[in-house]
Amino acid sequence: MPSMGELAAPVMPSVQAKLAEITGPFNVVAKVTSEPEHADDVAKLIKDVAVLANSDEEEGTLTYRISRGVKESSNTFIVYEEYNAPAALTAHLHSTPFQALSNYPHLLHAEMDIYSEF
Repeated sequence: MPSMGELAAPVMPSVQAKLAEITGPFNVVAKVTSEPEHADDVAKLIKDVAVLANSDEEEGTLTYRISRGVKESSNTFIVYEEYNAPAALTAHLHSTPFQALSNYPHLLHAEMDIYSEF
C-alpha cells in the first residue's frame, strides 16, 4: 500500500506551482481516505498534526480544522487549513507529525486543493 507521501507526490509539483502565485493568506482543503480498518489510527495521526498546527509552534497556521465522515464514510477525513503565507504551509508539510501521517502505509487517497483569499 503506498504512503500518503507517495500518493501525493504527483500533485506536489502543482501545489508548489500554485504556491508560487500566492502572496498573501490562503486556504487549503485536504481530503484523506484510509483503509476502513485503519481509520482510527489515521484519526489519531491527524489529531497529532492538528495539535502542532494549532499551537504557537506553527506561527503561520491560522486555522486547522478536521472533519471525519460518518458511518460508511468514517475512513474519510477533510481538513480545512488557513495560512498567512506559502512558507507556513511548507513548514507544516515538513513537520514531524505531518511526516508521520504522510508515511502511514494504510492510506488509500490524498488530495489537496489551494484557494487564495481575496
